[in-house]
Amino acid sequence: MVVKTDVLIIGGGPAGSYLARYLVRNGFNGDVMLIDKKSVIYAPIICGELLPSEDLLKPWINKDLYEVLLTTLRETLRREFIVNEIRWLRLMINGHDVGRMPFRTYVIDKAAMIRNIIEDAINGGRQGSFWRYGH
Repeated sequence: MVVKTDVLIIGGGPAGSYLARYLVRNGFNGDVMLIDKKSVIYAPIICGELLPSEDLLKPWINKDLYEVLLTTLRETLRREFIVNEIRWLRLMINGHDVGRMPFRTYVIDKAAMIRNIIEDAINGGRQGSFWRYGH
């Protein structure tokens, strides 16, 4: 199979779908193709449904990467995707309560978030500039 496209994105998870949306929403004039091994990219997802809050990321990530992640979080994480908010983490070791610490994170509906990003990419570009392919 020969594929002719300007940008080929492999993997339709959060990073791949966000990149496709970013390109078509920010004036990229070429064709964007997103390829994923699943025919429905946002089908049941087992892992990766926990997203850290902005303040939890900051001390651990360098400034440039933090700014990129912050932009991504702000553009993709919407209230309707948050299933639960976690504020504290209780640490247990061998049944002993070691203590608790602030740990602000979000449990998200990852499938709904990815579906929304892909729909934004499809609707945000000019006609025919975004495709997806799955087996």
